[in-house]
Amino acid sequence: MSKPKKDIDVSIMERRAYDFLLRQQEAREWMEEMIQEPLKISSTADFVQGLRDGVYLCRLANVFAPGVVGKIYEQKTNSVLEFMSVNNIQNFLKALGKVEFRRLFWFEVTDLWEMKNVYKVVHCIHMLARYLTENFNTIKIRRLKAFNFSQEEINKTKKLIQDLNEMEMAIPEDSNQTAGGADDTASDPSTETDPLSEPDFDDLADPDKCHISGDGCKTAIAGVKAKFFIRARDVDGNDIKQGGEKFTVVLFHAEKEGTKIVADVLDKKDGQYEVTYTPEAGGEYSMEVKLIDEENKENDTDEPEVFLLKGCPMKVTVESSAESDPSKATFDGMGINSAVAGVESTFQITTFDAYGNQGRGGEKVTAVLRREGMADVDASCLDHSNGVYTASYVCPSAGEYELHAFLNGKPMGTHKRVTVKDAGVSTPANCEINFDNKFTDQKAEPRPSSKSKQRTNMET
Repeated sequence: MSKPKKDIDVSIMERRAYDFLLRQQEAREWMEEMIQEPLKISSTADFVQGLRDGVYLCRLANVFAPGVVGKIYEQKTNSVLEFMSVNNIQNFLKALGKVEFRRLFWFEVTDLWEMKNVYKVVHCIHMLARYLTENFNTIKIRRLKAFNFSQEEINKTKKLIQDLNEMEMAIPEDSNQTAGGADDTASDPSTETDPLSEPDFDDLADPDKCHISGDGCKTAIAGVKAKFFIRARDVDGNDIKQGGEKFTVVLFHAEKEGTKIVADVLDKKDGQYEVTYTPEAGGEYSMEVKLIDEENKENDTDEPEVFLLKGCPMKVTVESSAESDPSKATFDGMGINSAVAGVESTFQITTFDAYGNQGRGGEKVTAVLRREGMADVDASCLDHSNGVYTASYVCPSAGEYELHAFLNGKPMGTHKRVTVKDAGVSTPANCEINFDNKFTDQKAEPRPSSKSKQRTNMET
């Protein structure tokens, strides 16, 4: 036999009350551990009521954001004046901003002071606990599977839920309410919208949970389109299966002030976002990936919240293009203008890509010296694996030579004229001796006989 509808309603309301009491108890225990003192609140059912003056919230703020709150207006008589309580609550919210806690999870002052949305207050404390644990390694909130609440606490919470339901169901006169009043199903606890039910954050990206992957988030090549992906994830770290989020990606050059790259972000409509960019200047970049949260905008003039994704800014290294531009190569060293015959001469060639980034090395660099009527003089080129090459050559004789350099078979600029000078030191084997007889008008003496053993020595 099925239960009467009244009994079903009671069981549903009691379950809701019990579940909400569990969440309040979890929040209470976490706060007590954080501030290292018990909360002087009579029962768990009065937990939110006990936070209305903002005193315990400010003490909590002093733990995770020291120095933000300043003076705490504490109860000295029977109560704290309203403006003092509001000031305390506002200071707590200011502390949330100091640690960059996402505004989506904040409650409003009226949610607490006027008890308009007590669930939002409790939920904020839960989300704050998780945020501080993950980002600042604070005490972890303990989840309770069961707790022994008194029937009085359950009844009190049931009454709170009923009162909030009535507030939620209050329909303005200019609404679409029918002449017969509210829909009959509104009074059914199993079908009505429960203001204490947890908001649906499953479809909202959490900047601390979103995941960045792909080669383009670490390295890129000048002139080549880089790509990586952003995977949107909710507050529980679950993949979001649809699009709609707004991300921005900007890369800032570490050394060249004012040089930045604004990447393109494509919504794939499945929770993934494809990011592409084409860098030109090589070097180190600092990449910022941000989530633009427009959920809390009340009107179009409000500025959206902006959250930096966890792990950002990220370091991205942009390498020069694999192939250098022959027209941008530079030459340096004495060997490009002059040399000495028979002596090794050197010069340096530095390669650059089309965007002016110094080459990586590994390319085919050759050089040759040419002189009309003589064999070419090939230079040997040493690759330093950083775009710099040292060329060395030896010209056999003095004269005017033309220096030609090639990168991957293509000429690097115009040829250069090299003057090769004589070393100034004669080679004995190449010397000639010519005699000039000063006594040609004298009568020649007869040549001595070979038997006379007469010798003439001459040194040059």
